[in-house]
Amino acid sequence: MLSKFTSLLFFFTLLFGLKTTAQDVVIEEVLYNPAPGVTKKIAFRNVSASPQNVSDWCLCNVPSYRQINSTSFNVLSGNPTALAPGELLILELPVGSSFTMNAADGEIALYHRTCGGYTTPSNMEDFVRWGMNAGSSREGVAVNAGLWTASDFVASAAVGEILIFDGTSDGGGNVSLSSDFTNTINGVLPVTLLDFSVEEEADRVLLKWVTAVEFNSECFKVERSFDGMRYEEIARVEAAGTTSRTTYYEYEDMEVFGDRTVYYRLKQMDFDGSLFCSSVEVINLSAPPKQPITISPNPIASNECLYIKLGSLEDRIYNNLRLVIYNALGEVVARKVEVDPIAAGDETFIDFPHLRSGTYFLSIFNNQEKIADQKIVVY
Repeated sequence: MLSKFTSLLFFFTLLFGLKTTAQDVVIEEVLYNPAPGVTKKIAFRNVSASPQNVSDWCLCNVPSYRQINSTSFNVLSGNPTALAPGELLILELPVGSSFTMNAADGEIALYHRTCGGYTTPSNMEDFVRWGMNAGSSREGVAVNAGLWTASDFVASAAVGEILIFDGTSDGGGNVSLSSDFTNTINGVLPVTLLDFSVEEEADRVLLKWVTAVEFNSECFKVERSFDGMRYEEIARVEAAGTTSRTTYYEYEDMEVFGDRTVYYRLKQMDFDGSLFCSSVEVINLSAPPKQPITISPNPIASNECLYIKLGSLEDRIYNNLRLVIYNALGEVVARKVEVDPIAAGDETFIDFPHLRSGTYFLSIFNNQEKIADQKIVVY
């Protein structure tokens, strides 16, 4: 993972020198296979020395053709009508966008004109391709325009990975990173994230992440989701600022339990407010084993105090707990109502009245729900 990020920083440094002077804007990042709850995105950079109006330029992902200023895209960053030199333009494909960009073997062509004239090499501004089975007449146009090497490709991205293009006319120097979309500033990654993992530990989830390089890094926002779509911030962890040392972070989420799936992601925030999103980590929590209700002592002497431990039944809070003792004929011989709420796993008690030796039964209710039955022997 470290080598990928090191290569990425190197390629960004060389970006301006690698592209031909004929190009003003290049395709820099593509997220076509996002993790659950993340939208598809494309990033472009102005590599020229003057502002560029790209609002009516055309994007081609066969069979989809759309202008940048169409309703198929939301602008997340940058000014499409006056994209400044070095500025990054990030387009988001909202849910329902007619620009599908969903092929595991696909391509993106950028034309510096309104949609049309797709087969004319001089109309094409940039081209990228991924997946060994990709390729259409657009690749041939890109080859003739000197923008791509014939039959070359970048490996398809796994779920949540972004494709990073280094500005060359082939796929050899490009990488796929296990990350959500990176919002780079002037080609410098704010964080080199080496690892991010989540694991279940008893009654909590432990999140760990490791960075190799941080630049103006203020904090990490820890976000959690239970459906993979809607995230909430649950914590902020102070970051290291600017450092080239390996830095280790941990956070314990103690507010989850049960039999459920939980999604986590990190948002690293710079001092200038810019954000870098991590990949989404998913964990399937297992419900703790249900502990049986235990009583002691049993057998019990008449007129003793019977102690009851409710067990960890789904981490419940019982608001209307009733303890009832019956004799062998089903007659109530003792009853207790808990005035205050009591949590599963805690203890309560009931005093036994003066009873003859024999067998009795304890029933535990919460409102009208019977929680448990237990046989008790009195000696």
